[in-house]
Amino acid sequence: MIQKGYFVITDITGYTSYLSKSELDHAHEILQSLFEAQINQLQPPFIISNFQGDAILSYIPEGNILNNQTIIELIENVYYSFMEKRELMRMNTTCTCNACKNISGLDLKIFIHYGQFIIQQIMDRKELVGPDVITVHRMMKNRVREETGITAYALFTMDAAKKLDLKTMCPEVVNYSDQYDQIGEVKMLVHSLREMWLREKEKNRNCVLREEAWVKSEFEVEVPLAFVWEYITNARFKVQWLDFLSVVRTDDMGGRIMEGSSFHCSHSDMEFKYKMIDWKPLEYLTCHEIGLNNIVYDKSYVVKPTEKGTYFGCYVKYPVEGPAEETYEMMQAGWDATYGNLKTMVQEAYNEEKKNIYEPLENPNSD
Repeated sequence: MIQKGYFVITDITGYTSYLSKSELDHAHEILQSLFEAQINQLQPPFIISNFQGDAILSYIPEGNILNNQTIIELIENVYYSFMEKRELMRMNTTCTCNACKNISGLDLKIFIHYGQFIIQQIMDRKELVGPDVITVHRMMKNRVREETGITAYALFTMDAAKKLDLKTMCPEVVNYSDQYDQIGEVKMLVHSLREMWLREKEKNRNCVLREEAWVKSEFEVEVPLAFVWEYITNARFKVQWLDFLSVVRTDDMGGRIMEGSSFHCSHSDMEFKYKMIDWKPLEYLTCHEIGLNNIVYDKSYVVKPTEKGTYFGCYVKYPVEGPAEETYEMMQAGWDATYGNLKTMVQEAYNEEKKNIYEPLENPNSD
């Protein structure tokens, strides 16, 4: 059966040179840690197809609920995880061997294409096959560094970029094209991952902690983290579990939801206004909100992976304005009902509609 989806290849830059010039035992441990950092992020909706030496091929089947921003941020998070692990190992080692000294020479490139594929089974192995699978592999041979000066990047074909509305989400992308035998010209966009990572490092983080929460609500659900994140950030789902008439974005920034984005939620007898003050995709978001009885507070949504699925927590700081004590019981009761509704909706939606798209290929192979 022909399916559609996104193909994603992560490829370690400098892998061959590093391995050939390093002590094998230390190099193996370092590379293993860097692969694990990627795999930790390549969770559903990603499905890992196989491992190819210095690269990992994964895919995201079409038909999931993820919006464009979430898919792009999932890809960026793979790079952030790689770099955080690399820098942690570099700073913590006192070893003077070549493998440990040359960690900084390793980097990551990511290639993304959208198209068709068939899952082909040969004996006990399943493989993605089709012309579009070939295309994403050919993209790994390119002159992006020479022509753009960008060394760590996500390279999107126009097919993937248009599907993701990439120019709106990442307005600083750079045009690039290349010629490939039997494929012809492939037009692409280059997204600098290094630049994005440096910006992330400079941000002032602001997350309400569980132990400082005035009002809180939490649950664990047997659903992949990205699915839960989508339900708490996507306006069309928030309207449902909040039982509101509308959730409308009110800022004029355009593009991604991020720090500075603001929203107005309306119900028949109440309304909420909030502005994002921190946004760490697929980990937490924090907003400054005007809620019940016009009390003003900071609130964080936090998601964490668990053995069973995902932990969700909503933590509200003690209000900086408004009648806090008079509002507490009503707010806690409302939060418990609202997030109980969220838990039920997420679990039912995943079980009934989406679980089949997360079935992995059996026995991912090393080529």
